[in-house]
Amino acid sequence: DGASVDNDRAEYRDSAVEVIYNLTNPVEDLLGVALYGEFAGGDELLKLEGKLILQKDIGPWTFAYNAIVESEWEGQDYQEDNGEFAQTFGISYNFSPELSAGFELLHEIEIEDWDESQDDVLYLGPNLAYRAKGWWATVTPLFLATDSDNEAKYQTRLIFGIFF
Repeated sequence: DGASVDNDRAEYRDSAVEVIYNLTNPVEDLLGVALYGEFAGGDELLKLEGKLILQKDIGPWTFAYNAIVESEWEGQDYQEDNGEFAQTFGISYNFSPELSAGFELLHEIEIEDWDESQDDVLYLGPNLAYRAKGWWATVTPLFLATDSDNEAKYQTRLIFGIFF
């Protein structure tokens, strides 16, 4: 429910392929470092995204930070070229090897035409993750914490992964 949406129902936007390469281990090393790349495509959307992922596991606690740069081409002819810088920070508690829950913060700055930055946007919310043999899933409902009439009031993300 916000000025950036045309209606109040769910809609399909895109599908993505993501690759993560771990440089160091968050349990064994001082800090876990990983590189992330994503390609997304959908109706009138192409997106490239890169992340630097920092993670530290201390006992049952996981602390994570992501620095994100994204470029999107939207519209019928993919003429709209916009960028975004975002940061996420999360803390989770592992109740068991299969189940964890925590809290996330998402900070976004849109850069229209890679020229002019827009207002900062901040989302906050809980997360819940489940891990099984060979796969995992995380759901995160995020709620808008800044005063912005141009952003959705909430968003829910579901991330599903397969171990190789």
